[in-house]
Amino acid sequence: MSRELYEAVDVNVTITTSDGLEPLQRLVRTNCSVPLCLGGFDECMHASGTSAVTQVHTCTRDAHMQCQKLLTAGEKFVAMMAEPETYRKLSNKYIATASHPTPGMEKYFTWPVIEDIAAHCDLHSGLLAMVADQLVEMQERPQKAQAIEIFKKLIFNPDFNGSKPLRDDSLLLLFKNDLPTHYMSLQELVLYSPDIAQLQFAFCSSVSPWNVSSTLLSSVVDRVATTAFSNEKQQQRNWQLVLSSLIRCANRVRRNIARRTVGCLRTPKAPPPLYDLAPDETTFEILLPYCNISKPLDREGGTLLHLAAQKGWHHALEGMLKAKDSPKVDAVRNDNMVKEQQ
Repeated sequence: MSRELYEAVDVNVTITTSDGLEPLQRLVRTNCSVPLCLGGFDECMHASGTSAVTQVHTCTRDAHMQCQKLLTAGEKFVAMMAEPETYRKLSNKYIATASHPTPGMEKYFTWPVIEDIAAHCDLHSGLLAMVADQLVEMQERPQKAQAIEIFKKLIFNPDFNGSKPLRDDSLLLLFKNDLPTHYMSLQELVLYSPDIAQLQFAFCSSVSPWNVSSTLLSSVVDRVATTAFSNEKQQQRNWQLVLSSLIRCANRVRRNIARRTVGCLRTPKAPPPLYDLAPDETTFEILLPYCNISKPLDREGGTLLHLAAQKGWHHALEGMLKAKDSPKVDAVRNDNMVKEQQ
């Protein structure tokens, strides 16, 4: 008889439900109802009335010990409160619990499960620490594409709020040491994909506002124009959101607005101002806060009111006329400028 018949062979079997999901995926997608033990961490923190580091350490230690006791007594759960040292991974308000797979359960926390945890489990679930662990590993390699996929999932997380800067976003603070800005330039990250548009303000707020250049903004305006031309409505809206987020981020230092000339004025041998590049009225209005709109666009005295009137953008005209720093209504543009643009 052949010797091969007696040789041991490793066989990997993946168990899925009728709709192709792994067992833990279905539990995660159902209100993140994974059997786990947090050992009364939240109750301990609430009873203490403080979020001091020492108190977090105490509650984490006690919760971990409680889970160990339950595990020894025969309780079954797939994840449990992590050891006290892991409180470093929590947000600055220490509102997120952290759990790790119980021994032998690591194999069930596959990549699809981790992605679903990022999308469906809030800060109090205790499971997001596993997502942070994955991001640490990806940053060390690094695996940009997979890391970005995780952040895409976070957009759907119940605790996500895309309008907040990083310092005020408890969810993203959990991953502040693992953000793509640690291994990608802002330009590379911004132009990577329109699918992470809702994250761009938080990403940008983690770096200096000086990283938002007129060159970067013009690249985004070009993406808006390209998707508008190809009638990709959702992608166009995403790029417009990116543009708005970057301008809001750049304007964190208010004095920058008054000093800007590049991208704001028509000057010889320089790229055209951003306003000239706007493919539509919505994009034009998004760009307005980037520059001091009261200043003329060029030496001939043309203003943004002239440009908007020329384009027939009545809503933008009304908005500028109501603005504090509205261009002068009686500004006269030289005929040279008219001839140049005709």
